[in-house]
Amino acid sequence: MKSKIVFFDDYWLDIRKGVCRRWFKPQLISTYIDPVYRNGVYPSVQWCPEVGKYRLWYEVLPDIRNDALRYLASAESEDGLHWKPLEACESSESGESSEMKPGDPSHLVYKGNGGLHGTSVIRDAFESDPEKRYKAAGMTRTCPEGKRPPTLPVRLSTSPDGIHWKEQNILHPYTSDALNCLFFNPYTKRYSLLHRAAYVDRRVFLSSSDDLVTWNSPKLIVHPDAGYGEGAVQLYSMWGGWDEGMFLGFTLRYYVDMDESNYSTMNGYMDSELMYSYDGEYWMHTTREPIVERNLPGEFGHTQLSITGMTSTRDNTGYIIIATGSRFSHSTTDVYEKLLKKYDTAAHQFFFYTIRKDGFAGLENSSSGGKITTKTIELLKPDLRINIAVPFGRARFALLDPDGKPYEGFSFDDSVPFSGDEIFLKPRWKEKRIDELTGRRMRISVDITSGVIYSIQATMRPSIRVSQSSFGNGMQLEPERKTRNET
Repeated sequence: MKSKIVFFDDYWLDIRKGVCRRWFKPQLISTYIDPVYRNGVYPSVQWCPEVGKYRLWYEVLPDIRNDALRYLASAESEDGLHWKPLEACESSESGESSEMKPGDPSHLVYKGNGGLHGTSVIRDAFESDPEKRYKAAGMTRTCPEGKRPPTLPVRLSTSPDGIHWKEQNILHPYTSDALNCLFFNPYTKRYSLLHRAAYVDRRVFLSSSDDLVTWNSPKLIVHPDAGYGEGAVQLYSMWGGWDEGMFLGFTLRYYVDMDESNYSTMNGYMDSELMYSYDGEYWMHTTREPIVERNLPGEFGHTQLSITGMTSTRDNTGYIIIATGSRFSHSTTDVYEKLLKKYDTAAHQFFFYTIRKDGFAGLENSSSGGKITTKTIELLKPDLRINIAVPFGRARFALLDPDGKPYEGFSFDDSVPFSGDEIFLKPRWKEKRIDELTGRRMRISVDITSGVIYSIQATMRPSIRVSQSSFGNGMQLEPERKTRNET
């Protein structure tokens, strides 16, 4: 399995000099408002190779006064910039039990057997059954016959195409009234669900399952700790997923008034923070700053700008990130009804952002002599790639033995210098090929001038003193060596 070192922290480096960490922000590329409902929450975005388009799924409220009744709508784009509602399609909800009615907008794809809430959608690249390629996690049956049940379990729904949906089994038996995010963990080979463990408990919990049927008890993975300041932050929910060697996530940070006498704290504003994980279970903060700043007063995204999804671009060189922006603070539906009537505006607008692959952070050198050297790794395949930008500088590469001495033919002087900008740069040496070191323990060293290195990618595993299972699982795989002979 491929792994990568992204420079959110320095743990996998033993030497770092002449470089500094730099953080980068996603850039806005597009916006979208549902043309029929003029509202929408919890958007998910995926590249869908079956149709050669990006697809967007989101919940719409046909009546803003009834928060329990929401439907799943869809839009699509060929370039990630220009979006339009999904064209007419035959819904899977057909026959006697169909909730679809003549005259329903064509871009509605799922009504959840009486409403849904907190839904995320993924295209599951690890699924072998094409009928279940697309998966949705969220509460269904939220308002059957116009009445909200006392408890709303989180359920799985599946689809072969993201359009025709079938409700499946329960994932979590209690109300999780926020985004419910499902993803597959290739390290544990288990599905993970990020959710709330109880109604209005605004923290992030994780449950996991081998088969999507039997789930373990939720465990708390992210709590509003002292790093947020004086207790005014709750964690509304969290999106997370696997990205070729690293887990990335976005927490929805909910800022509330602690003087409010309404103990459910329904009034507040929201932004999003970048998180990361090596194993998909233990998550870490980055800068604790908003990954995207909220917009100016009066604009969409002024009070709430919440990121709930991300997908790799079609060419795999970047990410497209989706957020919901509101002009009004989080509140109750009666407040929304009055405000929308008074100001005659759409309730929500979706924002699309883009950023370079692994481009949230990098190590930058602005002078001569910058160098980094990793801890010892074991290269399992000759597929080493470097994500680096040195358009007006130079980079050289060396492969060192565990004692820090260059393997013959793999020193900096043997390296073919690189100038330019590449996401998947294959380092080269003048007379040697990296195939010769496959299976060996090594340190990867990079000498950089006037540029940024974003990540190191390869099929590799840590081998600091002995081989370990993976970057996310530090389990030792063999007894300690008795000598330091690394032949």
